[in-house]
Amino acid sequence: MRLCPTCRMVVAHRTLYARTESEGRTRWLRLFWACTECRRLNHVIVPAYMLQRVPGELPTPLATAVAAALRERPLDFDELVMTLRRGCPGVRHVFNSDVGMVLEYFAGRGIVAGEMEDVTERSLAELRAKTSDSKHLGQCPAETNPGFNGKSLISVYSQRRIEATDGRPVASQQSRFTPAGVLCLRCGYHRIDPRLTARSEHQATWIQTGQP
Repeated sequence: MRLCPTCRMVVAHRTLYARTESEGRTRWLRLFWACTECRRLNHVIVPAYMLQRVPGELPTPLATAVAAALRERPLDFDELVMTLRRGCPGVRHVFNSDVGMVLEYFAGRGIVAGEMEDVTERSLAELRAKTSDSKHLGQCPAETNPGFNGKSLISVYSQRRIEATDGRPVASQQSRFTPAGVLCLRCGYHRIDPRLTARSEHQATWIQTGQP
């Protein structure tokens, strides 16, 4: 649930992602969150945590791993959790609540500080920097300038929960990324699957507009 600046109330939402590949490794960049009431695409703005000082002895292996991850570079909460889940010595399971408690513990002792960051702008800048060597971009239908021949249309994705045949979530793989639409990195044109953002069927018309 998030506070929509247009609806001015707390609403359900969907997060949209872009896929990148580097050295055989897939990364998912958060782009926008879509309001299920007004269907507006909003920037993802969250705190990025930075290590203020190198701590001494820490109380748990998870706290040690959090400090080590933040020593590399500032991370927001989701990035930190994903980094820890790729490998956390001495910790069998990494839970969001446990990571949150470690950050509170660090913040109270001046070990970390959070600074608000526009994740959307950071992701778009990274994607635009890679457009020159990408072979997976399409021609934007909104680009009518006959002198412009560049390709800047990318696919966007949404996370969907995977359920078993009886309707229960699959424990081993709770969610996956599924195609959600397209976005132009040059002009901001986007076309998003209405089933991902519409609160009810009568709202399900294709979102097709210019700037988000």
